[in-house]
Amino acid sequence: KFKRDLPELVVYEAEANPSELDFLSIITRIKAKNVDAVYNLLLPPQSGAFGKQIRAAGYKGDIFSAHQVEDWREIEASQGGLLGSWFVSVNPLNDQDFIKRYQAAFNDMPKAGAGNGYDSAKMIIDGSQESDLNAYLHNLRDFKGTLGVYSYNPEGYFEIKSVVKKVTEQGFEL
Repeated sequence: KFKRDLPELVVYEAEANPSELDFLSIITRIKAKNVDAVYNLLLPPQSGAFGKQIRAAGYKGDIFSAHQVEDWREIEASQGGLLGSWFVSVNPLNDQDFIKRYQAAFNDMPKAGAGNGYDSAKMIIDGSQESDLNAYLHNLRDFKGTLGVYSYNPEGYFEIKSVVKKVTEQGFEL
């Protein structure tokens, strides 16, 4: 959607193997393009490694991401590289009951995407009682999940309220 709606803003794109942790060649190309911002969609543990390496290489521009960086292990692994970056995420902290259940089960705060996974499983379980699961999901309206109340959009996705969070030394700031 980002590339479709704002193609003129994408001046370089690279993919990394999920096990890759050395991003020097990608970072060299980013710096050569002299970009203002980098959209980091790497998954843990890559996000922290990338943040550390790109800042060590002298990149001063913005870094923005999605919810995959909402994990203190990634922030710590970046050794300051992700401080000041920002990301768009849902706000699962609104569902205190989900957090309590998660902490009881895993003795930890919910990880990035935990609410998404929970809601996805709940949708499938709820829809398994229907004769056509696909039709159920494509017509789902006002679903009540850990991420709030939301519906399926005819463009092919669920409309979930989101927030922008900034990575600071004190935590994730709205």
